[in-house]
Amino acid sequence: MKRIFKNLGLITVFVSIFVLSLNATEVVITNLKGNVKVWSEKSNWIKATIGLKLTENNKLMTKKGYAELVFYNGTVLKVKENTEIDFSKLIGSEIKIGISRGKIFSKVIPFKENQHLTIITPTAIASIRGTEFIMEVDENNTSLAVLSGKVEFGFIRDEQLLNVIEVNEMERCSIDVSGKIGEKQTINEFEINNLQKEFNIKKLEKTKIEENIENTETDKESVKKEELNVLRNELKNFINETKIDAITTRDIVQQVQEADFSAGRSLIDIHGNLVRTEQMLLRPDPYSVQFLNLTKRSNYNYNGKFSYNGYNGARLDYIDANITFSEKLPQDITEFPGFFSDRGDNIYVKSTKLIIGNDFNKNKDSFVFESNVRNNKDEELKITPYITNGTEKWIIDEDAKINEDGPQGKWRIIDNKGEEKLVPKGLSEDGLKYTDERKEEIIENQSFLWGIGESAIPVKSQDNTKTDVLWLQTELYLLNNNGNILRTDFYKTMTFSNPLDLLKEIAFESILSVKRMEQTDLTNEYGKSVPVYDKTSQDFLSNKNIDIVQTPDIIVTLVKQLAPTLSNLSNIELTNNK
Repeated sequence: MKRIFKNLGLITVFVSIFVLSLNATEVVITNLKGNVKVWSEKSNWIKATIGLKLTENNKLMTKKGYAELVFYNGTVLKVKENTEIDFSKLIGSEIKIGISRGKIFSKVIPFKENQHLTIITPTAIASIRGTEFIMEVDENNTSLAVLSGKVEFGFIRDEQLLNVIEVNEMERCSIDVSGKIGEKQTINEFEINNLQKEFNIKKLEKTKIEENIENTETDKESVKKEELNVLRNELKNFINETKIDAITTRDIVQQVQEADFSAGRSLIDIHGNLVRTEQMLLRPDPYSVQFLNLTKRSNYNYNGKFSYNGYNGARLDYIDANITFSEKLPQDITEFPGFFSDRGDNIYVKSTKLIIGNDFNKNKDSFVFESNVRNNKDEELKITPYITNGTEKWIIDEDAKINEDGPQGKWRIIDNKGEEKLVPKGLSEDGLKYTDERKEEIIENQSFLWGIGESAIPVKSQDNTKTDVLWLQTELYLLNNNGNILRTDFYKTMTFSNPLDLLKEIAFESILSVKRMEQTDLTNEYGKSVPVYDKTSQDFLSNKNIDIVQTPDIIVTLVKQLAPTLSNLSNIELTNNK
């Protein structure tokens, strides 16, 4: 049965990486006006550009300029002219930025559990979790105005926090260089209007999708706190267009709001459609790590190797992978290599679940690979694969035997009940040899990185009382951002200063479709009748196919983030060996 799943290999090529969950924060510049510069150790001060990612120890300076930035979780930071910001710590439980002078507005989306934002100025320190506020700083005074939520505000001297007070919603307060804390004052409506105009703060109206969430979500307050999360809003609008039901919407949005890290890219797929991919690493609970890959299209035209007569509107296809360990995992990704190295065989995978599916036009399809839950490391981790179209569920019969040398040029399948069926030829062992009618096409294009496959899949009912055969069709493509299939020597024509930059120019597209099969004949063999099955044009999947686009972007960031830690770990091991 291994050959049946061999053609699914590229679909999950990056899924195993998600166990290295990211705890680092990236800040992206989303809007600029005037003279804005960014500092890093490598390049010193350079001109800022929209889309530039700021990482730990970067600095930003607006002279006669203005900048808007978005943190990985959707937190918004608007920076007025003559402001200097130091992003001194973006890894771990405390995200720390320094403001030496200037004025900012920020809508802070609550970070993940045990993580918060700290802002340090020459005269004060503020601890923030989920708040909307404005802060103005000079060398003698720090003024804070809280528009929503609350902020712990205090005086700092010799890195010691003193005289902490709590500034609540619709209050302002200031701390001068001597450490004197001014009296809290109520912000009136006139001041609010002026502040909103100054920073162009617009009150968001509820979308239909948020109304759906409120109707199905008991904790309405938690949804309200997240309403300015940029990624979630984008996803909510898209999900609303694709007519996904309220429960699914709630689940996806809830996952995104808790993301440890996300990456996205817009590109063209093999069919010529504009695609937006979003990847997220999440922590559903302290023991688990989750990887989510969303493929979003506002319309869908199919131009692949097989037939398609499905929906052409907006659609969402996804990979959802979850792995649970036997022990609690560190919050900081930089601790992962050392953590797993120290635990050795004492930590083990308790359970896994991988879903490759879609959800649009009020239909759901998925391939699911779900394991049992292990109680100890010696217990076998057994994966059960199954296919569902929302109404039917068939378990893939891994115990079935396939003989490629069946009569009449067929393959012979012997299912778990010992019943024989003859089916058309499928893939060869290497996954590159196809049925006779496609050989010329493969040979002509053998220098391009793509492949297609067809294979019969023996399946059984959940209670093991029924058996059947389905016909799996797969397409795999390695593409550039323009949707062109790459040749085997594609790397020779690309120019890049860093090998990791190459990965930003490529993407993988995997397309799965499943046809129903039916008995068309009976053949007499060895004194008994053996049914002969052929594929039909009838689709098993409600949405006709599953079309996933993956990028290695999240891996690039993981490698960059983990490289120093892995290097240190290697040096420690070498020292110990000596």
